[in-house]
Amino acid sequence: MAQKLLGLAREFIGQARADVALAREQLRLTAENEVAARDAEVAWYKAAGMSVEEIELDLQIREDAERIRRAREAGHPEPEPRWPESWELVEGGRDARPGGER
Repeated sequence: MAQKLLGLAREFIGQARADVALAREQLRLTAENEVAARDAEVAWYKAAGMSVEEIELDLQIREDAERIRRAREAGHPEPEPRWPESWELVEGGRDARPGGER
């Protein structure tokens, strides 16, 4: 009986180690994807020849659109964006329901 329990414990520990290794790999890949996305965004801004002010405005518009999307998904009231252009990045525009319903 003790041998069987010891075998199960070893199997459990082995699986736990594999799970931890998988989680670490997923974190590493997520970090790599985030870096690649930031690099691509920087390259896009450079290619567009945007000024620092234009980049800041673009980032604020995107942040507002993301806040609106998250509020909709959570069923919360939509926050008022700093810039009206933010609505153009949200599916269905102002006052649309999740899934594009109006």
